[in-house]
Amino acid sequence: MTRRLPLLALAVLLGWASVAHAGGNIQVRKPEDPSQIVSAHWDPRRLPIHWVMSKDGLPGSGITNAQLEMQLQAAFASWDALATANVAFTYGGQVDLRDGRNSGAFAAGVDGRNLVTFTDPDFLFNGELAVTLTTYFTDPTVVTAANADLDGDGVADLATGTYPAGSIFDADIVF
Repeated sequence: MTRRLPLLALAVLLGWASVAHAGGNIQVRKPEDPSQIVSAHWDPRRLPIHWVMSKDGLPGSGITNAQLEMQLQAAFASWDALATANVAFTYGGQVDLRDGRNSGAFAAGVDGRNLVTFTDPDFLFNGELAVTLTTYFTDPTVVTAANADLDGDGVADLATGTYPAGSIFDADIVF
């Protein structure tokens, strides 16, 4: 079962939300059995985490995409440098996407891109500056050649094999 869990994300580009701890795991109860707890985490096969930025940038702000890229790269580098962080990041450039909930062939919400966007047309905020939309599965998940190409471009986006419960498959940041 796919779970999407909104969390406070990077605040004001370089700040960290108090509920998002580098190296810590998101813990949730399984819907079908609330006595079981699943810890969401990045599987080592998914590292480094490749992220991209929407080409839309931050319209009307006077901030250029180059400035946004520089600040976001600095923020990810700061997160990566934390002693408690068990993640690594790689920037993949700007893309035409802006919807943080695009779906791919593998599952709803999993499109193979960890998108940072300031113009998601469908996301409604409720007082937050930003959220991270994280998709993971509460049960072990088998990835085969048939479902490893998330975006349909003919190139496998996931290593094949069985991923343990809680493995994160997609995380998008919407400001």
